[in-house]
Amino acid sequence: MSEVKCPLCGNKFDALKNAGGCAHCNLFKSCDLLQCPNCHYEFPVPDKKLLNFLKKIRCEESECK
Repeated sequence: MSEVKCPLCGNKFDALKNAGGCAHCNLFKSCDLLQCPNCHYEFPVPDKKLLNFLKKIRCEESECK
C-alpha cells in the first residue's frame, strides 16, 4: 500500500512516486514526513512498513550508510 490521502486537502497520491520530492532538505534521510504534491502539506507517514521502505529508498538515493 503506497497510496496515501492528504489529511488537509484529501488528495490521494502514491507515496513511492513522491519519495524523492524532499531530496533538497537536510532531514531527507531521517524524515518521517510525506509532502502532498497538491497542497504541499507535510504529515507523518501513516504506515510503519511504508515508512521503513521510504527510508530505505531515501538512503539509497543519497548513498548514506
